[in-house]
Amino acid sequence: MKLIIFSLFFVLLGFSSRLRSQVFYFVDDSNSIYTFDIETCESSFVVNIQGISGNSKISDITFAPDGNFYAIAAGNLYSVNLLSGQSAWLGFAGSNFLPSLTSDSEGNLYMAGYGLYSYNIYSQNFLFHGNFPMDIVSTGDLTFRKDTLFMAAYLNSIVWIDIENPDSSSFYFNYSINDDIYGISTFFINCDSLVSFGSGFNGDIYLIDFSSQEIIDIGCSPGTAVFGLATPDEWQASDCTFRIDLDGDDSSDYLGQASTDGYWRTVCSTPVPVVDTDVVIEAGPQIDSITLRLDGADVLNGILEYLSAPALPNVGVVGNGTGQLTLYNVGGADAQDFEWALQGVSYHNDAPLPDPGLRHIEVTMWAQAEALSRSAVAAIELLYPGPLTFSLGNDTLLCPGQTLQLSIPYDYYHQVIKGTDTLTFGTYTWQDGSTGQDFVLDAAGVYSASFSYEQAFGCTWSDTIEVAAGDTVLTQSQSILCEGQSYTIGNVQLSSDTILCITYQAVNGCDSTHCTQVVFLPVSDPTLIDTTICQGNYVQIGGVQYSQPGNYTDTLQGWNGCDSVVMLSLQVLEADTTVVGLSVCEGETVEIGGQSFGQSGNYEVMLTNQQGCDSVVQLSLVVTQPDTTWLAQTICDGDSVEVGGQTFSTSGSYSILLTNQWGCDSTVFLQLSVIPPVVIEIDTAVCEGDAVAFMGQLIEVGGTYTHTLPGQPPGCDTTYVLNLTVWPLPQLTLESTGNSCLGEQITLTATTDAMDLLWSTGEITGSIVAPQSGQYTVTVTDAHGCIASASVGVDYTGQLTVELSWASPVCPGAADGFIAIDSIAGGLAPYTIFVNGIAASVSGQYHDLPAGSYEVLLTDAQGCQWVQTVVLAEPPPFVVDAGPDRTIRLGEEVLLEASVSQPVDSLWWWPADAVSCAGCPETTALPTASTTYQVYAINAMGCLASDEVRVVVDGRTAVYAPNAFSPNGDGINDTFTLYAGKGVASVEYLAVFDRWGGMVYEEETLLPNDPAAGWDGSWRDRPAAAGVYVWLARLRLINGRTVLEKGEVTLMR
Repeated sequence: MKLIIFSLFFVLLGFSSRLRSQVFYFVDDSNSIYTFDIETCESSFVVNIQGISGNSKISDITFAPDGNFYAIAAGNLYSVNLLSGQSAWLGFAGSNFLPSLTSDSEGNLYMAGYGLYSYNIYSQNFLFHGNFPMDIVSTGDLTFRKDTLFMAAYLNSIVWIDIENPDSSSFYFNYSINDDIYGISTFFINCDSLVSFGSGFNGDIYLIDFSSQEIIDIGCSPGTAVFGLATPDEWQASDCTFRIDLDGDDSSDYLGQASTDGYWRTVCSTPVPVVDTDVVIEAGPQIDSITLRLDGADVLNGILEYLSAPALPNVGVVGNGTGQLTLYNVGGADAQDFEWALQGVSYHNDAPLPDPGLRHIEVTMWAQAEALSRSAVAAIELLYPGPLTFSLGNDTLLCPGQTLQLSIPYDYYHQVIKGTDTLTFGTYTWQDGSTGQDFVLDAAGVYSASFSYEQAFGCTWSDTIEVAAGDTVLTQSQSILCEGQSYTIGNVQLSSDTILCITYQAVNGCDSTHCTQVVFLPVSDPTLIDTTICQGNYVQIGGVQYSQPGNYTDTLQGWNGCDSVVMLSLQVLEADTTVVGLSVCEGETVEIGGQSFGQSGNYEVMLTNQQGCDSVVQLSLVVTQPDTTWLAQTICDGDSVEVGGQTFSTSGSYSILLTNQWGCDSTVFLQLSVIPPVVIEIDTAVCEGDAVAFMGQLIEVGGTYTHTLPGQPPGCDTTYVLNLTVWPLPQLTLESTGNSCLGEQITLTATTDAMDLLWSTGEITGSIVAPQSGQYTVTVTDAHGCIASASVGVDYTGQLTVELSWASPVCPGAADGFIAIDSIAGGLAPYTIFVNGIAASVSGQYHDLPAGSYEVLLTDAQGCQWVQTVVLAEPPPFVVDAGPDRTIRLGEEVLLEASVSQPVDSLWWWPADAVSCAGCPETTALPTASTTYQVYAINAMGCLASDEVRVVVDGRTAVYAPNAFSPNGDGINDTFTLYAGKGVASVEYLAVFDRWGGMVYEEETLLPNDPAAGWDGSWRDRPAAAGVYVWLARLRLINGRTVLEKGEVTLMR
C-alpha cells in the first residue's frame, strides 16, 4: 500500500528498563541525600547537606540543566555540592511553605505550595506565577511529563499545573492508597518513554501510571522517611516538542490529496522545491540530521530523476544528484538552519519528455543520535509535458460595424477531488488581461490567449490570431422642407424626418452604402402676449405700436423661414388715489413719500405705484395732547398699593409716568397714608399642672404667646400678647421607718419646702405614728397656693413563709432538673424572687437546670425576706467503650467488643451493614479499607452514650514466592506459583522471563496457594534450562485494587 500523501510518519521507540539504571536521589528528615535503585530496592548514602538556615528541613530536591543540584527549605532556595554537602543560599522564593521543587530544560526551578513560584538559574531572578485554587495545596513534589507540569497535592490527588495561570490548575486524578505522595520523579528515556515514581511519608515507593491513573505499590522502601525525589535528567521531560511540517499553513492542500505536515506540488517542468516557503520545524532536542528519499516505486525516468541542495554554514549535504539526500548538523545548527536548508532542496527530472505521474519524497528528521525521528512526505505531480497547443482559428477579416467571438476549448482545466468536493483550477487570460473562455472583438488587430495552471510550475498553453480590417464606401445627401410639405425618393413619399440608406455589394467583400436624410422644419406655434401698460405708454410688435386696450393678431416670418403668428392682449392702467387718516402724540411726526408731518391738518402727496403709474395719497392728521391723574389712598401697616407696575407701602407723595390708551404720556400723582398696628398684652401666672385658655387653646408651659385678629374693612389687624408664668409644685418626700416583719410600729415622716402641711388623719406635724394597717396621705401648700401630696400603705401582716419542690437531672451532664415554688404565705405583695442572685420568674417554675446548688430568695413589698438552698444531684455516669484502635492486614477479620457501665435497653453498631451483628455487644467485621466504627447505647432512663474505634487496614500485599523450585516429579516444589494472604483475591497475571528478556511462561486468572498451579519449568513443551529467571505478577486484592509484584526464582534440575 502506498504512503498517504501529507501523512506524518512516527518511529515509535520502545524501551527496556535495562537500557539505563533506574536510580533516583532522595532526601530524608535529617537533610541527608541518598540514591535508591528501584531494581535492587537498595539505598546508598551520598552526603549530609550543611549550611541550611535555622537548621530547617529540606522539603524537596532537583537537578537542573547546568548539572547542579538544588534544594528548597522553608521557602529558601540553595545550590548544593554533592561531594562536600556544602550549600549556597540563592534567595527567598516568597513563601515559607514551598514543599515542591523541580526544573525544566530552560533552567527554571519551579516551587509550589499554595501557589507557583520559579527561579531562573541563568538570570537569577525569582518570579511569582500566582495562587492555586483554594482546594489545591502541594504535599511535596513536582515533575514534568511531555512538556506538562504535574504536582502531588493533598486529598490524595495528582494535579495538572497551568504555569501561565495557576488559578486555572485542576485535579488530574485521585488515588485511593492510605498514604500521601510526598515525592515524584520521572525517568527520562526519550519523549515517548517516561516512567514516573512516587514516595510516601514512610518511604514506600509507588509506580505512578498516568495512562491508567493508578498508584501501584511496587513493594520497595528505603526504610526511612522520603521528602523529595529527583533524577539527573528529569528536566528533559519539559521539552519534548519534535515536529516537522513541510507546509505550515497547508496551502498546498488545495492542489492534491493533502493532509497536515506534508506538501503537494503540481508542475509541468523541473527543477522545483520540495517544501513550501513556510516549512516549520519544532525541536526540543538538538537535530542530528534530515534525510530526503525519492520513493523508488514512483521513479519512472530512472537516474534522470534526483535531488539537490546547496550547503549552508551549519548544515552539510550528502547525496547531491541522487535519489537520497542527507542534511546533517555540522555543528550548532538549530531548527531555523534546517528550515533554510530544506527550502534549498530541489527535485530534478532531466528527461526530454518526463513521464507524467506522482513522485513521493519522504522527509525524515532525526535527533538524539537517531533515537528519535519524525517523518513527512512531499508529493510532486508531473503533468503531461508541454507545450500543449490549441487554436483560436485562422486569421480572418473584420468589416466595419461587425464583431467576432474568439473561444478557448472548454475541456482545458485541472481538477482535484478532496472527499466529497471537486476543486477545479486553471486561468484563461487574453491579451488585454481579461479572463474567461470567450472574447468578443470589434476592431482589427493581433489577439492572443493563454491557459495556465498558476499553481503548477511551467504549465501554460497559448495561441495568437490576426484580424484584418476590410474597406467600405459610404455616401450621404440631405433635403430640408417645412412642416406640411412632402418629399418623394423613387416610389417612396416622405412627410416626416427620415434617413433612408441603400446598401450595394462592393468588390472587396465589405458593403457600400448611400444614405439620404430628409428634414421637415416645424411651423412655429402662435406666440401669446398678455401685458399691461400705464396710460400714455405703448407696445411695439413687428414695427406696429399699440397704446389702446384690446386684442391684436399679426403674422411674421420665423427663424427657419416658416410662418410665425403673434397674438397680443393689452390692458392700459389709469392713475390711483389713497386716503389715509392718522393720529399721533404731541411731538411725534408721520412720514409719507419722504415727507414729514407733525401738525394737525389735511395733506396731499404725489407717488408712483407698483405698476410704475402715478399714485396720490391724501392724509388727514390729528395730534393728541398729554393727560394727568391725582390719587389719595389710606392703607393698614403691612399692606401696599400698586400703580403702573410699581408698589408703594409707606406714607408719602409719589409721581408715576405712564402711557394712555392712545400711546401718549399720562402722569399719576399718588398721596399715600399708612395706619400703624394695634397690640394688647396680658400678664398671668398658674401652678405646675394647671392651664390658661388663650384664643381657644389651653396653655400649660410658661412663655410668651402671640395671636393676631384681622380687622374688618376698613379697619386694621389687632395683636394679642400673653406672658405666662408657671410656678413649680412644692417639694415633698414621704418616708416610713420600722419593720413590721419584726412586729415594730411604723413611723411616717414628710419632708417639704412648703408653708402648710396636713395629714389624712388631721394632724399637721412633720411626723406621725401609723396606729393600724391602711393608706396614709399628706398634703402641702406653698406661698403661691400650689399644692402637692403623697401616700403610703402600712400593713401589719404575719411572718413570710414559702413551700418548695424540686427534681435532679435524669442523665449525666443533662440540664433537665427543675425547682418549683408551690405556695407563699404572709408578707405583703408584690414579691420579688432571686435564684442564685438572678431575678427569676414570679410564676415560680424553673426548668432545664443542670446538677448543682441553688439559693432561692423571696422578698415582699416591705423588704421581708425568705431564703433556702436546694441541691440538684448529678446522676451516676453512663458510658460505652468500643475498645482501643487497632491495625489488621487486608483480608483479616476483626472482633469488635462494646462494654457499658450500666444495664442498657438497646445497643447498636454503625455502619450497620459493615458488621456481622449490628445489635450485639460483640460482633465481627471484615473491612477492605480503614474504617471507623461507632457504637451507641441507651439505658433504662433513656440516656444515650456513644464511642468509636478506628480499624486501620494495612494494604501492603502479603505474598510469598519461592526463590527456587525443582520440577522433577517428586511432588515437592514441582511448580513455581505464588502464595498469598487473605487480602489477595486472585493472581490476574503471572509471567516468567529468561535472562535475555524472553517470555517462557504466561498465565492469566491464577488462584494463589495452589501448589498444582503455576509454571512447571517447561518452555514450548520442553524442559527449560536450569538457571535464574525473572517473574512479574499482577495481583487483584479483595478491595478491587491491583498491584504489581516481581522477583527472581531459580530453576533447579
